[in-house]
Amino acid sequence: MKNQFRYTIAATAGLIAVLIVQSVHMLEHVAQVIQKFALGQPEAHGLFGAIFDFEWVHFIYNTSLEVVLVLMFIWWHGFSARNLPLSLRAAVWLQGYHVVEHTVKMYQYLVGGIASPKGILGFVFPLIWLHFWINLLVLALIVILIVGDWEAMGAHSGPAGSEGLSLVR
Repeated sequence: MKNQFRYTIAATAGLIAVLIVQSVHMLEHVAQVIQKFALGQPEAHGLFGAIFDFEWVHFIYNTSLEVVLVLMFIWWHGFSARNLPLSLRAAVWLQGYHVVEHTVKMYQYLVGGIASPKGILGFVFPLIWLHFWINLLVLALIVILIVGDWEAMGAHSGPAGSEGLSLVR
């Protein structure tokens, strides 16, 4: 019972950390949209663009986020396979596709020598909006998981009825 409580605390802390990091990441995308469309800058790199606007950084960040979401999925599946939250499944799927986009961009960058690769859907949609909406949807799914599904799925108690941590009361 105590181990279940510890795992629940660790999972909750991890989920809150993911929320914070993804929120900051989303602010970067909001800054890019403002720079490009409100300020009319030809190059929109966000608030920390000089430091982080490189293909490797995007690839590593998005892959790391997917790994954390998959670990959360595995944890939840082991905890309650029959009640796996739709928001978590959708976040894993959407972020997984996001990683595919960045994997293709890395290939285009490294093998094709393309300085500003478009990925897959970047040939159909403007990259700035594509990544804005993907990141916003992933963030929204994380918020839904915390505010709705986490509490509804009973993450605050262990399988034997042990007390755990509740995010929303």
